[in-house]
Amino acid sequence: MKAPSVVSLVIALLSVAAGSCGRLPDRGLALFSSRPAPAVQPLPDEGYRVEWVSNTVPGTVEAGSTIPVSITFKNAGAAVWLDPGSTGNQPPQAGAVRLSYRWLPSGRRPMGYADRLNLAAPLAPGQTATLDVSVVAPSEPGAYRLQFDLVQEFVAWFQGMDAPRLIVPVRVL
Repeated sequence: MKAPSVVSLVIALLSVAAGSCGRLPDRGLALFSSRPAPAVQPLPDEGYRVEWVSNTVPGTVEAGSTIPVSITFKNAGAAVWLDPGSTGNQPPQAGAVRLSYRWLPSGRRPMGYADRLNLAAPLAPGQTATLDVSVVAPSEPGAYRLQFDLVQEFVAWFQGMDAPRLIVPVRVL
């Protein structure tokens, strides 16, 4: 059996580090699993369009606290966004559109994305959804920006497809 090339190993590591949601070859994840990554139908390029309608992100939060936040967004694209229950894939999240957040500290590298939140049902073009998010504030005080983005699991982050992100400045006390 031929050993995997360095390029294959790098692709596999990037695939795992990105949560297997970048546009990387399916074979990358297969090096670490007995099953290949699921074949997922990507949205058309014009399917990765979002309009951020409203949010309840506060301007200041206590370090380490958990803040309830509501995020309302609209499918401004040209394709239905599937929830995990309607993808027909294994795992069910593969191909689903999900919401996540991360903190962007001033002058430092962004923190990793938090857990993802599922849509309650498929979201057709022109429809809006509101998701309630329990945001955990950083433990270190300072000036931050809280970023929300959507991801089509195992395919791409919406920001990588030129969609706008929701970024809100927040002071952590």
